[in-house]
Parts: sequence; structure tokens; C-alpha cells
Amino acid sequence: MTDLYVQLLMDGFSDETETPDTSQKADGRRIHDYLPTSVLVACLCFYMPTGLLAVRYAHKARQSLRNGKEEEAERFSRNALLLILTTVFTLPILCFTAFVT
Repeated sequence: MTDLYVQLLMDGFSDETETPDTSQKADGRRIHDYLPTSVLVACLCFYMPTGLLAVRYAHKARQSLRNGKEEEAERFSRNALLLILTTVFTLPILCFTAFVT
């Protein structure tokens, strides 16, 4: 079940059609900006430092996609995904620590 959620996060909750938040690279790979996912995670997980940074990097990825800078967009997208996953997996640890102490 967790693999499904991680796959959905990595796919950016989008279908196979190209949307404004994705772009097709020359080698066939898609670049996601993860902006909707990062905003959702920032609002629902309440761990603001990484959640807000994820939103910032996702926004920069979207701007880079619009400007045609694919390498820069891919780097920002990868950073946004890393921060999203950090936010999602840090929250249970913080809750457990707060509950135990």
C-alpha cells in the first residue's frame, strides 16, 4: 500500500496526458513540478520548514518549465520531491517522539 502512495507522489498525481505542470523531455521522460502535491503536503502535514521549501522548489520548477530550462526544472523538481518525501516521513517520527516524551 505504501508503494502505491510513493508512486503517486513520484508521478505527481497526474495521468499520462501532458498537463501544464509537466513537460516532455527530448529523451521521452517527463518532468513534473510537483506544485499541487507540495502544497497539499505542506497544508496537511503541518511540518512547515520542509513543506514550504517543497512549495518553493516546485514553483521554481514550474517557472523553469515555462521558460524552457529543462535541466534546471529537473533539478528543482527532484529537490521538491525529496522535500515532499522528507515532510511525509518526518511527521510520524515527530509525532511518535512527542507522544513518548
